[in-house]
Amino acid sequence: LFGELPDALQNTLEVAEKCNVTFELNANHYPVYETPDGSDRCDYLLTQCKKGLIVRYGVDLDGIGYDKLVVEHRKIVDRMNYELDIIERMGFTSYFLVVWDFLYFARREQIPIGPGRGSGAGSIVAYLTHITDIEPLHYNLLFERFLNPERISPPDFDIDLCERRRYEVINYVRDKYGAECVAQIGTFGTLKARAVIKDVARVMGRSFEEGNRITKLIPADPKMTLKKANAEIREIQEMRKSEPWVDELFSYSEALEGLNRNMSIHAAGVIIGDQPLDNLMPLAKGQGDEVITQFQAGPCEALGLLKMDFLGLRTLTIIQDTCDLIQKSQNIEIVAGEIPLDDPETYKLLQRGQTVCVFQLESSGMQDLCRRFGIDRIEHVIALVALYRPGPMQFLEDFIARKSGKTRVEYDCAEMKPILEETYGIMLYQEQVMQVVQVVAGFSLAQADLLRRAMGKKKEDEMKAQFERFVEGCIANGRSKGVAMAIWEKIAMFAGYGFNKSHSAAYAFLACRTAYLKANYPVEFMAANLTSDMSSAERVALLINECREMGIKVLPPDVSTSDMDFTVDNGAIRFGMAAIKGVGEAAAAAILKARQDGPFESILEFCERVGTTLNRRLMESLAQCGAFDFCGHRRSQAYAIIDDVLGRAQTSIRDRDTGQANFFELLTDKDDSGDGMDVAIPDIPEWEPKQLLQKEKELLGFYVTGHPLDEYYDTIRNYQLAGTRMIGDMPNDQGVRIGGLISTMNLKYSKKDGRPWAFITLEDLDSTIEVLIFSDVYAKYTAHLVADQAVVVEGFVSNREDEDAKIIADKVLPLTSVPERFTREVHVRLNGNAGPEALQDLKHLLESNPGSSRVILCIACKDGQFAFIETPKAYHVKFSNSFAEAVRNLLGSNAIHVKPDTTLPVREKKRWQAANTA
Repeated sequence: LFGELPDALQNTLEVAEKCNVTFELNANHYPVYETPDGSDRCDYLLTQCKKGLIVRYGVDLDGIGYDKLVVEHRKIVDRMNYELDIIERMGFTSYFLVVWDFLYFARREQIPIGPGRGSGAGSIVAYLTHITDIEPLHYNLLFERFLNPERISPPDFDIDLCERRRYEVINYVRDKYGAECVAQIGTFGTLKARAVIKDVARVMGRSFEEGNRITKLIPADPKMTLKKANAEIREIQEMRKSEPWVDELFSYSEALEGLNRNMSIHAAGVIIGDQPLDNLMPLAKGQGDEVITQFQAGPCEALGLLKMDFLGLRTLTIIQDTCDLIQKSQNIEIVAGEIPLDDPETYKLLQRGQTVCVFQLESSGMQDLCRRFGIDRIEHVIALVALYRPGPMQFLEDFIARKSGKTRVEYDCAEMKPILEETYGIMLYQEQVMQVVQVVAGFSLAQADLLRRAMGKKKEDEMKAQFERFVEGCIANGRSKGVAMAIWEKIAMFAGYGFNKSHSAAYAFLACRTAYLKANYPVEFMAANLTSDMSSAERVALLINECREMGIKVLPPDVSTSDMDFTVDNGAIRFGMAAIKGVGEAAAAAILKARQDGPFESILEFCERVGTTLNRRLMESLAQCGAFDFCGHRRSQAYAIIDDVLGRAQTSIRDRDTGQANFFELLTDKDDSGDGMDVAIPDIPEWEPKQLLQKEKELLGFYVTGHPLDEYYDTIRNYQLAGTRMIGDMPNDQGVRIGGLISTMNLKYSKKDGRPWAFITLEDLDSTIEVLIFSDVYAKYTAHLVADQAVVVEGFVSNREDEDAKIIADKVLPLTSVPERFTREVHVRLNGNAGPEALQDLKHLLESNPGSSRVILCIACKDGQFAFIETPKAYHVKFSNSFAEAVRNLLGSNAIHVKPDTTLPVREKKRWQAANTA
């Protein structure tokens, strides 16, 4: 072995014997902050807090003196001193200064910072030093939830930073403490149950289909193991018995399950030490040459190193981009941290549920909740964020009923009212649990936090000890054992679901800031969001539709006005150059550089000024997407002259570069050419509207100046057809009726009987969804299953854990048939001006359109009320848009209103399901 290297084995043994690493756990290797003036760190932190007192509260403690402070200001200073004392005693002064220092750098460099995240917002020292932006006393946030003197564990500030500039703060930390003392945290992807089956099946030479067949049997649950799947899933047991290779597959996979599969970099985590990290742990180089730890976060912290989470939050980038656009378009300066939290328009927007792009409030479920909740202050948003989670959602309806006064709010004792009043008697926040324990049982807040943690972890021994102490405390405070038991049961119920109020408040701040910008500066806000989501076609399509709903025009790119990103253009949003397919960064940059000398006057002049960067393909892309619309020509015309324009421009550039000029150009004013183009424009018609839109979508990825479904917009809205965005939130087997355009169709044939079936992609104004058309349905509705056909699909939602939501179709009908098929009632309004002749004409109109929709006559009375009269069945009508137009022409524009049939299909239960129900 290694005959050519006789010393290899001996040297390897010698190196191995010299390797001796001892890991020292629970040591302190936090970086040490050196004060600029060499002063004591505790004194320096106090100095920063005193500066914060002046900025935050207008309190000059050294100038006034504690004795002369008003009561309110004394409470602030007392809280500050209390926290500083605990911070010093627990040895975290340097930690606070380290965090303060790099955030001071971020503010100085105008890098957007979040208001705070997690329990750190409960610290007034953090607020005074501008680590957080949330006033803890006003929102009743607790320091002990962040740093508990009764439980030795390090504080943990999660830092939200502008996604685009996060790296600048990390680089500052590297420079400050030494690159050798800073590393990003490594993480390991492990072989989970489904992944290991796929990998091993591939190595065994099995096809993708074979591996996938078995993988699909295993639930997509992160906690699922192969052992558990084998015990619970009968199909797996049968396959292992009947197919030997499957049994072999599971044997190998069970041995490999849980092993590390690959290494990557933690999304936010950074380790900082007081010495070179390679003295303390193994390190590695990432793909970008960044230094990363070979330990995950837990072991790094166990070695006594400081872990900081520098979270790149896109919302902060969007807020800053919005403020920049407002400054540019309206010359109004908006400072993100100074956005008001009591703006009426903000809460009107939230009450309407118009929360697309509003931080944390965007889902369809949250939109519905906003409409029902009656939000009129930030405290309601804080509660909403805490409630809309799987655990506390069970209290949602009760919370709304109490808030609206439908359910009476009661308290077990009077002392609990000040604590629970803001949440209508429900212990929604962890801080409330702690405060209740404090007032009813006499615990300190630190002790109450220990009780809360014990209940959350459900450790029986700890809970028993805490229960006994709690009951004793209640009795000592004059409460009966029965009252103590009742309160304990409520605490036990809520402790497991309670949310960290500090965290919820931080989210609510960002929610209100984004809602404020959307309510007051909608064009700039939506432009910033479009830029942020430019790489996601599905997301941009949704945002473009949201702009339509808001009445904001989205304009195609224009070489004369577009920047790289989405911008504001005279109250509309203009597409950026970077969004055009076929126009690379270099070409877009060349166009913007050429435009610095002034706007382009013609396509020819554009080509001459931009120069040799242009080619035919790029020019075609610009013409087809509308980027030359500024010159006043049809897109078909701009496209037709590309070769002529490029040829003339190249000649002009060549002559210019060689110093030549046409004799006649010297004698002719530049403006004499009329439109600034010395190129013949062919008199050809514009492309068809459908073709124009299709070219926009091909080049931009989206329909911009219109949408093929625009003509059906009122139908989709009036008949309450579901949107693709809603499907993912619907339960499995939910009946659904959805309208859209068949954008793709994938025809298949059954292996069993050769019958055709299909997958179609249904596209609406928001997004797309896959629809499965089984053979029977396909045979019945083949005529309507055509690409680009506008249809309404009735069917059932398939929403399973391990795959994207889709629809199983039951019916596929033309979208034009919706008014006739799904109009339940037609309300015809008659006022005093309707004479006998008009009534006779109405009668004739009803008789000539027989159908199944009931007709209700709404007759205006003198007192302002309406009398409703249902017509006999003989006057039921076949409703259509033409019928509605005829009624409007006869009785006025507001004379007709329809009530749709919103009854959805119900899936029949299989025989085994029916038996189980019975």
